[in-house]
Amino acid sequence: MNQQDKKKILLLSFYFPPCNITASQRMYSWAKYLKNYGFQPVVITRRWDYPIKSQIDAYRECGPEIIHEINDDYEIYFLPYKSNIRDKILVKYGEKRFSKVRRLLTLIEIISFNFTNFFLSYKNLYDFTLNYLKENNDVRILITSAYPFPMFRFAYKLKKKFTDLQWFADYRDLWTTRNDSLFIPKNTFWGKIRWKLEPRSEKKWLSNSTAFISISEKYIDIIGKFINKPGIPVFNGFMEEDYNINIDTVPNNIFYITYLGTLKSIQKIEVFLDAFEKVVRYFKDKVNIKLRFIGTAYEEDAADRLINYTKNYSENVLITKRIDRKKSIKMEMESQLLLLVSYSGGTGGGTGSKTYEYIGTRKPILLCPSDGAIMEDIIKKTGQGFYCNTSDEAYNLLVNLIDEHYKTGTIALPDCNDEARMFFSRKKQTEILATAINKFIE
Repeated sequence: MNQQDKKKILLLSFYFPPCNITASQRMYSWAKYLKNYGFQPVVITRRWDYPIKSQIDAYRECGPEIIHEINDDYEIYFLPYKSNIRDKILVKYGEKRFSKVRRLLTLIEIISFNFTNFFLSYKNLYDFTLNYLKENNDVRILITSAYPFPMFRFAYKLKKKFTDLQWFADYRDLWTTRNDSLFIPKNTFWGKIRWKLEPRSEKKWLSNSTAFISISEKYIDIIGKFINKPGIPVFNGFMEEDYNINIDTVPNNIFYITYLGTLKSIQKIEVFLDAFEKVVRYFKDKVNIKLRFIGTAYEEDAADRLINYTKNYSENVLITKRIDRKKSIKMEMESQLLLLVSYSGGTGGGTGSKTYEYIGTRKPILLCPSDGAIMEDIIKKTGQGFYCNTSDEAYNLLVNLIDEHYKTGTIALPDCNDEARMFFSRKKQTEILATAINKFIE
Protein backbone atom coordinates (compact mmCIF):
# COMPACT_ATOMS: atom_id res chain seq x y z
CA MET A 1 0.00 0.00 0.00
CA ASN A 2 1.33 3.44 -0.97
CA GLN A 3 1.86 5.99 1.80
CA GLN A 4 -0.80 8.30 0.31
CA ASP A 5 -3.36 5.50 0.50
CA LYS A 6 -2.89 4.95 4.22
CA LYS A 7 -5.26 6.46 6.77
CA LYS A 8 -3.65 9.00 9.09
CA ILE A 9 -4.19 8.21 12.76
CA LEU A 10 -3.26 10.51 15.63
CA LEU A 11 -1.79 8.94 18.80
CA LEU A 12 -2.00 11.32 21.77
CA SER A 13 -0.05 10.07 24.77
CA PHE A 14 1.67 11.49 27.84
CA TYR A 15 4.12 8.56 27.82
CA PHE A 16 6.34 7.65 24.87
CA PRO A 17 10.01 6.69 24.39
CA PRO A 18 12.67 7.78 25.20
CA CYS A 19 10.73 7.67 28.48
CA ASN A 20 11.61 4.26 29.96
CA ILE A 21 8.41 3.95 32.02
CA THR A 22 6.68 0.82 30.75
CA ALA A 23 3.51 2.73 29.83
CA SER A 24 5.51 4.19 26.94
CA GLN A 25 5.80 0.84 25.19
CA ARG A 26 2.08 0.43 24.47
CA MET A 27 1.71 3.53 22.29
CA TYR A 28 5.18 3.04 20.86
CA SER A 29 4.29 -0.42 19.57
CA TRP A 30 1.16 0.92 17.89
CA ALA A 31 3.17 3.74 16.31
CA LYS A 32 5.73 1.22 15.09
CA TYR A 33 3.40 -1.44 13.67
CA LEU A 34 0.21 0.34 12.53
CA LYS A 35 1.87 1.16 9.22
CA ASN A 36 1.67 -2.56 8.40
CA TYR A 37 -2.14 -2.44 8.55
CA GLY A 38 -3.07 0.55 6.41
CA PHE A 39 -2.43 3.42 8.83
CA GLN A 40 -0.01 6.35 8.91
CA PRO A 41 0.61 7.18 12.60
CA VAL A 42 1.28 10.69 13.90
CA VAL A 43 2.30 10.88 17.58
CA ILE A 44 1.87 13.87 19.91
CA THR A 45 3.59 13.53 23.28
CA ARG A 46 5.71 15.46 25.77
CA ARG A 47 9.48 15.71 25.78
CA TRP A 48 11.50 13.34 27.92
CA ASP A 49 14.95 14.90 28.15
CA TYR A 50 16.17 12.97 31.19
CA PRO A 51 16.59 9.25 31.90
CA ILE A 52 13.84 8.21 34.33
CA LYS A 53 15.63 6.63 37.29
CA SER A 54 13.23 7.82 40.01
CA GLN A 55 9.81 9.49 40.23
CA ILE A 56 11.44 12.89 40.48
CA ASP A 57 12.96 12.57 37.00
CA ALA A 58 9.49 12.29 35.42
CA TYR A 59 8.60 15.79 36.65
CA ARG A 60 11.69 17.72 35.54
CA GLU A 61 11.06 20.49 33.06
CA CYS A 62 11.88 19.63 29.44
CA GLY A 63 12.04 22.10 26.61
CA PRO A 64 11.44 24.76 25.53
CA GLU A 65 11.32 23.89 21.82
CA ILE A 66 8.98 21.49 20.01
CA ILE A 67 10.91 18.61 18.46
CA HIS A 68 9.48 17.23 15.22
CA GLU A 69 10.78 13.96 13.79
CA ILE A 70 9.78 11.65 10.94
CA ASN A 71 11.02 8.08 10.62
CA ASP A 72 10.05 5.03 8.56
CA ASP A 73 7.30 4.06 11.02
CA TYR A 74 5.67 7.27 12.22
CA GLU A 75 5.79 11.05 12.55
CA ILE A 76 6.15 12.51 16.05
CA TYR A 77 5.96 15.82 17.91
CA PHE A 78 7.67 16.12 21.30
CA LEU A 79 6.24 19.10 23.20
CA PRO A 80 7.94 21.02 26.01
CA TYR A 81 7.02 19.98 29.54
CA LYS A 82 6.72 22.81 32.05
CA SER A 83 6.58 21.68 35.67
CA ASN A 84 3.79 23.07 37.83
CA ILE A 85 4.40 24.28 41.40
CA ARG A 86 3.91 20.81 42.90
CA ASP A 87 6.41 19.28 40.48
CA LYS A 88 8.99 22.00 41.15
CA ILE A 89 8.75 21.38 44.90
CA LEU A 90 9.24 17.65 44.33
CA VAL A 91 12.24 18.14 42.04
CA LYS A 92 13.92 20.66 44.34
CA TYR A 93 13.29 19.04 47.73
CA GLY A 94 12.71 15.34 47.00
CA GLU A 95 9.93 12.93 47.95
CA LYS A 96 10.21 13.24 51.74
CA ARG A 97 10.04 17.04 52.27
CA PHE A 98 6.89 19.16 51.93
CA SER A 99 4.83 16.06 51.20
CA LYS A 100 1.71 17.63 52.79
CA VAL A 101 2.01 20.70 50.56
CA ARG A 102 2.41 18.53 47.47
CA ARG A 103 -0.53 16.41 48.55
CA LEU A 104 -2.72 19.52 48.85
CA LEU A 105 -1.65 20.70 45.39
CA THR A 106 -2.40 17.23 44.01
CA LEU A 107 -5.87 17.43 45.57
CA ILE A 108 -6.47 20.76 43.85
CA GLU A 109 -5.38 19.30 40.51
CA ILE A 110 -7.49 16.16 40.92
CA ILE A 111 -10.65 18.09 41.78
CA SER A 112 -10.11 20.88 39.23
CA PHE A 113 -9.39 18.71 36.19
CA ASN A 114 -13.07 17.81 36.12
CA PHE A 115 -13.72 21.42 35.02
CA THR A 116 -10.55 22.92 33.57
CA ASN A 117 -7.11 22.17 32.10
CA PHE A 118 -5.59 25.17 33.88
CA PHE A 119 -3.67 23.32 36.61
CA LEU A 120 -2.41 20.52 34.34
CA SER A 121 1.30 20.65 33.58
CA TYR A 122 0.66 18.91 30.26
CA LYS A 123 -2.24 21.05 29.02
CA ASN A 124 -0.15 22.09 26.00
CA LEU A 125 -0.82 18.60 24.60
CA TYR A 126 -4.45 19.61 24.13
CA ASP A 127 -3.66 23.03 22.65
CA PHE A 128 -1.18 21.60 20.15
CA THR A 129 -3.52 18.76 19.11
CA LEU A 130 -6.36 21.24 18.59
CA ASN A 131 -4.22 23.35 16.23
CA TYR A 132 -2.91 20.25 14.48
CA LEU A 133 -6.42 19.02 13.69
CA LYS A 134 -7.38 22.47 12.42
CA GLU A 135 -4.44 22.46 10.01
CA ASN A 136 -4.70 18.78 8.99
CA ASN A 137 -8.25 17.97 7.97
CA ASP A 138 -7.14 14.58 6.63
CA VAL A 139 -6.63 13.35 10.21
CA ARG A 140 -9.90 12.27 11.76
CA ILE A 141 -8.92 9.17 13.78
CA LEU A 142 -7.54 9.65 17.30
CA ILE A 143 -6.37 7.31 20.05
CA THR A 144 -5.59 8.82 23.41
CA SER A 145 -4.16 6.80 26.27
CA ALA A 146 -4.69 7.17 30.01
CA TYR A 147 -3.42 7.41 32.76
CA PRO A 148 -3.44 10.43 33.19
CA PHE A 149 -7.22 10.39 32.78
CA PRO A 150 -7.64 14.08 31.82
CA MET A 151 -6.31 12.93 28.44
CA PHE A 152 -9.89 11.70 27.89
CA ARG A 153 -11.14 15.23 28.59
CA PHE A 154 -8.84 16.48 25.84
CA ALA A 155 -10.34 14.00 23.37
CA TYR A 156 -13.90 14.81 24.48
CA LYS A 157 -13.33 18.52 23.83
CA LEU A 158 -11.67 17.82 20.48
CA LYS A 159 -14.64 15.73 19.38
CA LYS A 160 -16.96 18.63 20.28
CA LYS A 161 -15.01 20.85 17.89
CA PHE A 162 -14.46 18.24 15.14
CA THR A 163 -17.68 16.27 14.90
CA ASP A 164 -16.29 13.91 12.25
CA LEU A 165 -13.45 12.83 14.58
CA GLN A 166 -13.49 9.15 15.50
CA TRP A 167 -11.75 8.81 18.83
CA PHE A 168 -10.79 5.75 20.85
CA ALA A 169 -10.01 5.86 24.57
CA ASP A 170 -7.21 3.55 25.67
CA TYR A 171 -7.57 2.51 29.32
CA ARG A 172 -4.26 1.12 30.55
CA ASP A 173 -6.05 0.66 33.88
CA LEU A 174 -9.49 1.03 35.38
CA TRP A 175 -10.52 4.52 36.42
CA THR A 176 -13.53 5.05 38.70
CA THR A 177 -14.60 1.39 38.47
CA ARG A 178 -11.52 0.18 40.33
CA ASN A 179 -11.67 -1.18 43.88
CA ASP A 180 -8.94 0.89 45.50
CA SER A 181 -9.09 4.58 46.30
CA LEU A 182 -6.61 6.05 43.78
CA PHE A 183 -4.69 8.34 46.15
CA ILE A 184 -7.67 9.70 48.16
CA PRO A 185 -9.62 7.32 50.47
CA LYS A 186 -13.29 7.33 49.53
CA ASN A 187 -14.51 7.88 53.10
CA THR A 188 -12.68 11.21 53.58
CA PHE A 189 -14.10 14.67 52.88
CA TRP A 190 -12.00 15.13 49.74
CA GLY A 191 -12.54 11.54 48.75
CA LYS A 192 -16.31 11.97 48.81
CA ILE A 193 -16.01 15.02 46.57
CA ARG A 194 -13.67 13.24 44.21
CA TRP A 195 -15.76 10.10 43.93
CA LYS A 196 -18.83 12.18 43.25
CA LEU A 197 -17.18 14.16 40.46
CA GLU A 198 -14.98 11.66 38.63
CA PRO A 199 -17.57 8.99 37.78
CA ARG A 200 -19.62 11.77 36.20
CA SER A 201 -16.59 13.00 34.30
CA GLU A 202 -15.72 9.50 33.10
CA LYS A 203 -19.21 8.95 31.70
CA LYS A 204 -19.36 12.45 30.22
CA TRP A 205 -15.95 12.42 28.59
CA LEU A 206 -16.41 8.97 27.10
CA SER A 207 -19.92 9.75 25.86
CA ASN A 208 -18.77 10.96 22.45
CA SER A 209 -16.03 8.36 21.95
CA THR A 210 -16.34 5.82 19.15
CA ALA A 211 -15.17 2.94 21.35
CA PHE A 212 -12.61 2.20 24.03
CA ILE A 213 -9.58 -0.07 24.29
CA SER A 214 -8.28 -1.88 27.36
CA ILE A 215 -5.79 -4.50 28.46
CA SER A 216 -8.04 -7.49 29.21
CA GLU A 217 -11.45 -9.00 28.57
CA LYS A 218 -12.38 -8.43 32.22
CA TYR A 219 -11.59 -4.73 32.02
CA ILE A 220 -13.57 -4.49 28.78
CA ASP A 221 -16.58 -5.94 30.57
CA ILE A 222 -16.26 -3.68 33.63
CA ILE A 223 -15.65 -0.44 31.73
CA GLY A 224 -18.17 -1.23 28.99
CA LYS A 225 -21.00 -1.69 31.47
CA PHE A 226 -20.14 1.61 33.16
CA ILE A 227 -19.75 3.90 30.14
CA ASN A 228 -22.06 1.96 27.80
CA LYS A 229 -19.58 1.86 24.93
CA PRO A 230 -18.15 -1.01 22.86
CA GLY A 231 -14.68 -2.16 23.82
CA ILE A 232 -11.62 -3.58 22.07
CA PRO A 233 -9.41 -5.91 24.13
CA VAL A 234 -5.76 -5.25 23.25
CA PHE A 235 -3.33 -6.91 25.63
CA ASN A 236 0.01 -5.44 26.50
CA GLY A 237 2.75 -7.51 24.95
CA PHE A 238 6.41 -7.86 24.11
CA MET A 239 8.47 -6.55 21.20
CA GLU A 240 9.93 -9.66 19.59
CA GLU A 241 13.05 -7.91 18.30
CA ASP A 242 14.01 -6.69 21.80
CA TYR A 243 14.82 -10.24 22.91
CA ASN A 244 17.09 -11.26 20.04
CA ILE A 245 20.24 -10.74 22.07
CA ASN A 246 23.20 -12.86 23.07
CA ILE A 247 23.81 -13.45 26.76
CA ASP A 248 26.65 -15.05 28.66
CA THR A 249 26.14 -18.52 30.12
CA VAL A 250 25.49 -18.40 33.86
CA PRO A 251 27.32 -21.11 35.89
CA ASN A 252 25.19 -23.79 37.54
CA ASN A 253 26.12 -22.57 41.01
CA ILE A 254 24.62 -19.12 40.39
CA PHE A 255 20.86 -18.64 40.37
CA TYR A 256 19.30 -15.28 39.47
CA ILE A 257 15.68 -14.53 40.37
CA THR A 258 14.58 -11.21 38.87
CA TYR A 259 11.61 -8.97 39.54
CA LEU A 260 11.05 -6.10 37.11
CA GLY A 261 9.48 -2.73 37.85
CA THR A 262 7.38 -1.16 40.57
CA LEU A 263 6.06 -2.89 43.68
CA LYS A 264 2.78 -1.67 45.16
CA SER A 265 1.58 -1.96 48.75
CA ILE A 266 -1.22 -4.33 47.65
CA GLN A 267 1.33 -6.82 46.30
CA LYS A 268 2.13 -9.37 49.00
CA ILE A 269 5.80 -9.86 48.17
CA GLU A 270 6.38 -11.09 51.73
CA VAL A 271 4.83 -14.45 50.82
CA PHE A 272 7.72 -15.02 48.42
CA LEU A 273 10.39 -13.37 50.59
CA ASP A 274 9.70 -15.70 53.52
CA ALA A 275 10.31 -18.66 51.23
CA PHE A 276 13.38 -17.03 49.68
CA GLU A 277 15.07 -16.53 53.05
CA LYS A 278 14.74 -20.24 53.86
CA VAL A 279 15.99 -21.22 50.39
CA VAL A 280 19.09 -19.04 50.81
CA ARG A 281 19.91 -20.88 54.03
CA TYR A 282 19.20 -24.28 52.44
CA PHE A 283 21.63 -23.75 49.55
CA LYS A 284 24.26 -21.87 51.56
CA ASP A 285 27.83 -22.64 50.34
CA LYS A 286 26.37 -24.56 47.39
CA VAL A 287 24.48 -22.10 45.17
CA ASN A 288 24.83 -18.32 45.10
CA ILE A 289 21.22 -17.17 44.89
CA LYS A 290 20.54 -13.55 43.97
CA LEU A 291 17.15 -11.83 44.08
CA ARG A 292 17.19 -8.73 41.89
CA PHE A 293 14.55 -5.98 41.92
CA ILE A 294 15.18 -4.00 38.73
CA GLY A 295 13.74 -0.50 38.69
CA THR A 296 11.81 -1.06 41.93
CA ALA A 297 13.63 1.75 43.75
CA TYR A 298 11.87 4.16 41.36
CA GLU A 299 9.48 4.55 44.31
CA GLU A 300 11.29 5.16 47.60
CA ASP A 301 8.58 3.56 49.72
CA ALA A 302 8.88 0.29 47.81
CA ALA A 303 12.67 0.27 48.19
CA ASP A 304 12.43 0.98 51.94
CA ARG A 305 9.90 -1.83 52.35
CA LEU A 306 12.21 -4.32 50.68
CA ILE A 307 15.34 -3.16 52.47
CA ASN A 308 13.67 -3.50 55.87
CA TYR A 309 12.21 -6.93 55.15
CA THR A 310 15.37 -8.45 53.65
CA LYS A 311 17.96 -7.03 56.05
CA ASN A 312 18.86 -10.50 57.37
CA TYR A 313 20.00 -11.63 53.92
CA SER A 314 20.71 -8.29 52.21
CA GLU A 315 23.83 -9.69 50.50
CA ASN A 316 21.51 -11.83 48.40
CA VAL A 317 19.29 -8.94 47.32
CA LEU A 318 19.85 -6.17 44.75
CA ILE A 319 17.43 -3.24 44.42
CA THR A 320 17.99 -0.71 41.62
CA LYS A 321 16.41 2.44 40.30
CA ARG A 322 15.16 2.40 36.71
CA ILE A 323 17.88 1.44 34.27
CA ASP A 324 18.30 1.46 30.51
CA ARG A 325 15.74 -0.79 28.82
CA LYS A 326 18.35 -2.81 26.92
CA LYS A 327 20.29 -3.48 30.11
CA SER A 328 17.08 -4.43 31.89
CA ILE A 329 16.18 -6.95 29.17
CA LYS A 330 19.69 -8.40 29.29
CA MET A 331 19.33 -8.94 33.05
CA GLU A 332 15.98 -10.66 32.49
CA MET A 333 17.48 -12.89 29.81
CA GLU A 334 20.37 -14.04 32.01
CA SER A 335 17.99 -14.91 34.87
CA GLN A 336 16.97 -18.44 35.75
CA LEU A 337 13.58 -17.39 37.13
CA LEU A 338 11.40 -14.29 36.68
CA LEU A 339 9.14 -13.30 39.55
CA LEU A 340 5.55 -12.03 39.35
CA VAL A 341 3.50 -10.91 42.35
CA SER A 342 -0.27 -10.54 42.05
CA TYR A 343 -2.34 -7.63 43.33
CA SER A 344 -4.56 -8.36 46.32
CA GLY A 345 -8.01 -6.84 46.50
CA GLY A 346 -8.20 -6.14 42.77
CA THR A 347 -10.65 -7.30 40.13
CA GLY A 348 -8.35 -10.02 38.80
CA GLY A 349 -8.78 -8.53 35.36
CA GLY A 350 -5.43 -6.83 34.84
CA THR A 351 -1.75 -7.54 34.91
CA GLY A 352 1.33 -5.36 34.63
CA SER A 353 3.26 -5.18 31.40
CA LYS A 354 6.11 -7.13 33.04
CA THR A 355 4.05 -10.30 32.59
CA TYR A 356 4.29 -9.97 28.83
CA GLU A 357 7.91 -8.87 28.86
CA TYR A 358 8.71 -12.03 30.79
CA ILE A 359 6.92 -14.04 28.08
CA GLY A 360 9.21 -12.40 25.53
CA THR A 361 12.28 -13.87 27.25
CA ARG A 362 10.98 -17.46 27.09
CA LYS A 363 12.41 -17.82 30.61
CA PRO A 364 10.59 -19.63 33.47
CA ILE A 365 8.12 -17.45 35.39
CA LEU A 366 7.02 -17.83 39.00
CA LEU A 367 3.77 -16.16 40.07
CA CYS A 368 3.66 -15.90 43.88
CA PRO A 369 1.12 -15.42 45.23
CA SER A 370 -1.20 -16.15 42.33
CA ASP A 371 -4.23 -14.06 41.40
CA GLY A 372 -6.28 -17.10 40.38
CA ALA A 373 -7.28 -15.06 37.33
CA ILE A 374 -5.61 -13.46 34.31
CA MET A 375 -1.99 -13.79 35.44
CA GLU A 376 -2.38 -17.46 36.31
CA ASP A 377 -4.35 -18.01 33.10
CA ILE A 378 -1.54 -16.55 30.97
CA ILE A 379 0.99 -18.85 32.61
CA LYS A 380 -1.26 -21.84 31.96
CA LYS A 381 -1.87 -20.90 28.31
CA THR A 382 1.79 -20.26 27.51
CA GLY A 383 3.13 -23.10 29.65
CA GLN A 384 5.92 -20.78 30.65
CA GLY A 385 6.07 -21.14 34.37
CA PHE A 386 4.67 -21.93 37.77
CA TYR A 387 2.36 -20.42 40.36
CA CYS A 388 1.80 -20.88 44.09
CA ASN A 389 0.00 -19.17 46.94
CA THR A 390 1.86 -19.83 50.19
CA SER A 391 5.41 -19.52 51.43
CA ASP A 392 5.62 -23.28 51.94
CA GLU A 393 4.56 -23.95 48.35
CA ALA A 394 7.06 -21.37 47.10
CA TYR A 395 9.85 -22.86 49.23
CA ASN A 396 9.30 -26.41 47.95
CA LEU A 397 9.08 -25.21 44.35
CA LEU A 398 12.22 -23.08 44.62
CA VAL A 399 14.22 -25.94 46.13
CA ASN A 400 13.25 -28.18 43.23
CA LEU A 401 13.93 -25.57 40.54
CA ILE A 402 17.29 -24.47 41.94
CA ASP A 403 18.33 -28.09 42.38
CA GLU A 404 17.30 -28.86 38.80
CA HIS A 405 19.36 -25.95 37.47
CA TYR A 406 22.33 -26.92 39.65
CA LYS A 407 22.31 -30.47 38.23
CA THR A 408 21.37 -29.79 34.59
CA GLY A 409 22.15 -26.11 33.93
CA THR A 410 18.56 -25.40 32.94
CA ILE A 411 14.92 -25.47 34.05
CA ALA A 412 12.69 -27.50 31.75
CA LEU A 413 9.44 -26.04 30.41
CA PRO A 414 7.93 -29.06 28.63
CA ASP A 415 4.52 -27.40 28.16
CA CYS A 416 5.81 -24.11 26.73
CA ASN A 417 3.49 -23.16 23.83
CA ASP A 418 5.13 -20.82 21.32
CA GLU A 419 1.90 -20.17 19.44
CA ALA A 420 0.24 -19.02 22.66
CA ARG A 421 3.31 -16.94 23.49
CA MET A 422 3.33 -15.15 20.14
CA PHE A 423 -0.32 -14.14 20.54
CA PHE A 424 0.99 -11.75 23.18
CA SER A 425 3.55 -10.10 20.91
CA ARG A 426 3.02 -6.36 20.46
CA LYS A 427 2.86 -6.87 16.70
CA LYS A 428 -0.01 -9.36 16.94
CA GLN A 429 -1.90 -7.13 19.38
CA THR A 430 -1.47 -4.15 17.03
CA GLU A 431 -2.96 -6.24 14.23
CA ILE A 432 -5.98 -6.94 16.46
CA LEU A 433 -6.30 -3.21 17.19
CA ALA A 434 -6.05 -2.21 13.52
CA THR A 435 -8.66 -4.75 12.47
CA ALA A 436 -11.09 -3.47 15.12
CA ILE A 437 -10.57 0.20 14.26
CA ASN A 438 -11.19 -0.47 10.59
CA LYS A 439 -14.52 -2.10 11.43
CA PHE A 440 -15.59 0.92 13.48
CA ILE A 441 -14.67 3.52 10.86
CA GLU A 442 -16.01 1.69 7.79
